[in-house]
Amino acid sequence: MTYSVHSTATIPTASAQKYIDQLAKHWGHKCEVAQADGVTSVTFPFAAVAMRAFDDHLQVDVSTATHEHLTKSKEVFMAHIDRFAFREAPLAATWQDKAD
Repeated sequence: MTYSVHSTATIPTASAQKYIDQLAKHWGHKCEVAQADGVTSVTFPFAAVAMRAFDDHLQVDVSTATHEHLTKSKEVFMAHIDRFAFREAPLAATWQDKAD
């Protein structure tokens, strides 16, 4: 699928890799999950998500075909990460949207 709508978020946390591992395991039951070169990718029917862990933050890139799917994908991502990061939740995400 071709994705032309994208958004990138920076989420401050010292537990980025832990949360990425939890999300990958959770979503791996229903979606394709791949890990390579420090990037964990999840392919949903309506979006592609790439996550990277840094010492002080998590970076997530979401790509979709429509703005509606992008909005829903960001909501789903934040709801899930807040569930796993319940001690820190709600996590603050700074999203930067862009389109091709």
